[in-house]
Amino acid sequence: MIIAQKAQTRTDKANEEASAAHREELSKAQADLLAQNTDLTKQIHDMALKLHTLTEDVHAATCGGKAVRG
Repeated sequence: MIIAQKAQTRTDKANEEASAAHREELSKAQADLLAQNTDLTKQIHDMALKLHTLTEDVHAATCGGKAVRG
């Protein structure tokens, strides 16, 4: 019986360690995805600003008005 308990204890410890490693991997993956999402959001923001400027420039060129920078 003691041998079986020791074996179960080793199995439980191995399972706990594997679970902890898995949680760490998931946490790292989530942090990486958040960083990628933040970078993409910044890129989209920069592109939106450029599009706004280009739209104003096209409007000024086609409508004869001045481009208004905001």
